[in-house]
Amino acid sequence: MSDFREEEKLGKLYDSTLTRRLMKYLRPYRWYVVAAVSLTLGVTAMEIVAPYLFHIAVDKYIVPGFNNSISGSEALKGLLWVVAASAGALTGSFGLQYAQVRIMQWVGQETMYDLRKEIFEHLQRLRDVQDETGGFTAFIPWYYVPFKTPLRGKESTGLEYLRVLAISRLYLDNFAHLQASWLTPGLKMGQLALFYGCDDMGGTILEERVVHDAGSTNEATRADLEN
Repeated sequence: MSDFREEEKLGKLYDSTLTRRLMKYLRPYRWYVVAAVSLTLGVTAMEIVAPYLFHIAVDKYIVPGFNNSISGSEALKGLLWVVAASAGALTGSFGLQYAQVRIMQWVGQETMYDLRKEIFEHLQRLRDVQDETGGFTAFIPWYYVPFKTPLRGKESTGLEYLRVLAISRLYLDNFAHLQASWLTPGLKMGQLALFYGCDDMGGTILEERVVHDAGSTNEATRADLEN
């Protein structure tokens, strides 16, 4: 059994590695991120205004009005001013928060677009090399297993895996074969992949260490594969 302190240390290392990788995609939008973070200061300021205005309402208008230190009309006029200022602060806070959310949503969408664009750029390079050489017999996209790797990251979902297979079959029409794998996504997903453009399923190996060391737990016997 591993020491929990060692796992915590590794977790911090993985997190810092992942953060550095993600920064590459955020770099083109860094000023938008800075703007969104700056808006937080504005939201904080608007939230501080509310209790300050409440203090003014009580000390300058409500209490003096009850004590007859100021006239009723003057107290009422002051309270109306405080209400208007509070409404303005509330509206301003809502507007700043809305702008912040919209900016971060846009940055997230653009970042995801850049990530997906990399997949297509990779497929295009494969397609170009295949046109030039004809050396590939099959394309075999593997399911990423992040659990025990320094790259860490997020495990792909089954839907993402199937989408990559389907897109690859359409885009890489100069590849004779598209092969699925059961070793990383599992037997059921491997079977399903045969309906998403694959005409073969790999993984009939005697011994495997790489993906198991990365955290994959899928195993199968000869009978499992035959049936």
